[in-house]
Formats: sequence, structure tokens, C-alpha cells
Amino acid sequence: MGTDPEDNGDGHIDSFDESDEFSPDDLVTITDEDGTELECAIVAVIEHDGEEFALLARVEQLTSEEGDEIEMFIFRYAIDEEGKQTFSFVDEDETYEAVRSEFAVLMDQE
Repeated sequence: MGTDPEDNGDGHIDSFDESDEFSPDDLVTITDEDGTELECAIVAVIEHDGEEFALLARVEQLTSEEGDEIEMFIFRYAIDEEGKQTFSFVDEDETYEAVRSEFAVLMDQE
């Protein structure tokens, strides 16, 4: 898919209940700028200004018992005509910051 999580990652979740299990629909593979595939989970999806945005995190970090900070990635999210999930970069700084703030509020509530 060619998405670069390093350019779109910001924020973290302090804790995650590793007893939570992911459904296959929650798991996606993104490719970083070096061509490395990263297995990620969709942590949350929110709507902002009529568009949907997904918060992704690496599955290995979510399920790790190390207690390390979890790197998060924000992407525009949609489902195409064939029912396939699509992810694209959020290029506009203002939109990205607004969505990041909304996700931060959501994560603080959990």
C-alpha cells in the first residue's frame, strides 16, 4: 500500500488490555518507507468533518508485556466499493492535529 507510518505517527497510549483480541477486520498490514511490512491493529475510528480517520498501532507493541510506549499512526479511513478497507495519509497539518486531539481525548476516556 506504500503508506509510511513514520511520517504519520504521533502520540501514544499508556496502557492496553492485552486480553483484548483483534478480529481479522481489525488487522491491517502497512508498508513503511523501507518496504518493511508492519502488522497493525485498528485501535479506533472516528469521524471528523465528514471523513473517517483510523488510529493504528503495531500489534507486537499492543500485545507486548514490556510496557513500552506504543507508537500510533493516523490515516484517513474508508471502505471502497468492494468492501475493502483503504488507508491514506493525512496531508493537511490542521486536519491531522484536530484528529490527533480527538483521538487523544478518546484514549484518555478509556
